[in-house]
Amino acid sequence: MKKFQMPFLQSPPASPARGSAQLKETSRLPAAALAALAIVTIAYMCFVASAPRPEWTAEELAAARLMRDAEKTVAAGRAARGWKPSPEADPNSTGLIGEEYGDYTTSLGNIYAKRTSTDPRMAALISRLYREAGAKSGDAVAIGASGSFPALTIASLAAAKAMGLKAVIIPSIG
Repeated sequence: MKKFQMPFLQSPPASPARGSAQLKETSRLPAAALAALAIVTIAYMCFVASAPRPEWTAEELAAARLMRDAEKTVAAGRAARGWKPSPEADPNSTGLIGEEYGDYTTSLGNIYAKRTSTDPRMAALISRLYREAGAKSGDAVAIGASGSFPALTIASLAAAKAMGLKAVIIPSIG
């Protein structure tokens, strides 16, 4: 009967030459174990330990729906006037990203930030921020509106409406 040997537990020879077959053979198992551990850790982080999703309040959901409906209205109005959405600039066809300078849009700002601002969840976030700031139904809120980010104006107005707030718009022109 042959004795089972674990080369990685045995003492190395007195002075192994660099790159020797024995040295390479003993280093494969720890490297494979580390690789397997890394894969398991990454899989756990991606699929099991993901960040919890926030619980949306009724006001936040209402704000998101109002923003979604407002974007559809803007896009429909622009389409009726011959507008065709740019798949690169406005992949969600919101009508709020496009021309360099127009009635609703400007070119100032990062395109990724503009796309992010068109997500209806932005209105839910602003609703949450209003609430965390202590705003209650009937209170007034000032909205600094920029032509560079019209979707943020819509999100702020949708959040204010969903919460019963009085919105005062301070527009930035040019």
